[in-house]
Amino acid sequence: MLTKDLIVALGGPTTVSRMLGLTASAVTNWQMREEIPRAHSLDIWRMALEAGVDWTPANAKAIQHLLAARSIREPADAA
Repeated sequence: MLTKDLIVALGGPTTVSRMLGLTASAVTNWQMREEIPRAHSLDIWRMALEAGVDWTPANAKAIQHLLAARSIREPADAA
């Protein structure tokens, strides 16, 4: 999926920028460059999953490893 199509599927640059606390022009630049910055990949992936949009970031495996490592280090909830 192209970045511009992903942004549109998530509600457009204004909606995405508001959800991320960015300017709409920043998100529009992602569309023009066809690239989502790594710093925002996890948030965009979460948004895509919640919206039912089939998109996975290029660095998904690295993100999955980080999340797995993070969950191992977190203490289990006391019952």
